[in-house]
Amino acid sequence: MLACASLGQRGTAEPATEFLAPASRCAVLVDGSVRLPAAVNASSSANGVRQPPLPFLFDTASMPNNSEACGHCPEPDDELPLHCCGVCQFEEKACEEVYPGASMHRNISELLMRSGLPLQALTPCELFQRIRGRTLWFAGDSQTWAFFLSAECFLREFALTLNRTPAVMPEQENNGMKFVKWISAPVCLDLAHNTRVCGVRVDTAADLQTRVLHRLVALASNFSRDIVVLNTGLHYPEYDRPEEPPPRYVDELSALAEWKQAHQNLLPQFVWMDTPPQHFSTSQGTFPGHGKRPFTCRPLQSWYDGDPVVVAGTRRGIAAAPFIAKLADAHLHIYNASVPLWVGHIPGECSHWCQPGAYQLWLFLLNDALRDGGLGNVVEVPGRPAAAKEALR
Repeated sequence: MLACASLGQRGTAEPATEFLAPASRCAVLVDGSVRLPAAVNASSSANGVRQPPLPFLFDTASMPNNSEACGHCPEPDDELPLHCCGVCQFEEKACEEVYPGASMHRNISELLMRSGLPLQALTPCELFQRIRGRTLWFAGDSQTWAFFLSAECFLREFALTLNRTPAVMPEQENNGMKFVKWISAPVCLDLAHNTRVCGVRVDTAADLQTRVLHRLVALASNFSRDIVVLNTGLHYPEYDRPEEPPPRYVDELSALAEWKQAHQNLLPQFVWMDTPPQHFSTSQGTFPGHGKRPFTCRPLQSWYDGDPVVVAGTRRGIAAAPFIAKLADAHLHIYNASVPLWVGHIPGECSHWCQPGAYQLWLFLLNDALRDGGLGNVVEVPGRPAAAKEALR
């Protein structure tokens, strides 16, 4: 049943009725198609300058505040992160918090739209309908976790409450997929119509195979119908060094791909996500392997110069490329699309971005990848292109 039209009231509407999303103003129709919101006029900023409306992906004004997102949670315990709290709070890495007064999220949105991306065309109604009746999993390192945070925020209008829940039960098994002390065990935001969006923080392909996917096959209801976005890469630091890396990453990816092929009938559809670019002051933008914050980020000049290793996603991308066809049913090409976003990283480091930012771009690209790969449900949306932009791949 669809969620009701207000963040303050989390009831349900009768099935087989039209649902109008309260903030994004898109609509899910009875036949499952999507109606886009009416055009919105420009609004005035604090200095009186009229600005175009932000795409809903970047619209912070409609996001729940901390009290709405976390008021139902107990007092935090520094030793045990809360799984119940945090929708649209981005773990205190919101652009408006880390770049106060800079309009960083608006600057990034406008940069992307000037490049030709119709970000305003993607509504939460479309992505919800695409995954309706399934769980959309994000399983990977800290970048994939941040991607999950962007997805649950974007789909919040379809949440039954803003309370997160453990990904699987019993909770002891869920806690067996907790790998990082300051990140919670896997959590989900429950949406309408038996739909969920879930995050699993896991840094290596070996742990993904043996400690996560094995559990999800056994414990996640209807797991074979789901969609899993997965990535590992940044936590193989040998790829930050100039010498030839040892084969650990390749060996683990190979084992994961072979396991996936052997268990196809038990597994959902997989989307492999590129390891994203970094913007440190090194030739490939990767972490220099030494030094302390604050780091200074810079444009990835070697990419603009056409360095074939960097254009291929650095050595991590080259190492993963031979396995993607066996690993995944679709490939989410985020590396080259994210290279221009050397601004908007969390201050003092050049890997992670504030939100809304690069992760919202990835959501736009993920919807295209699902549609073009035939993953999830077919969704009719007026005026949406039939294929993703090849230039971004």
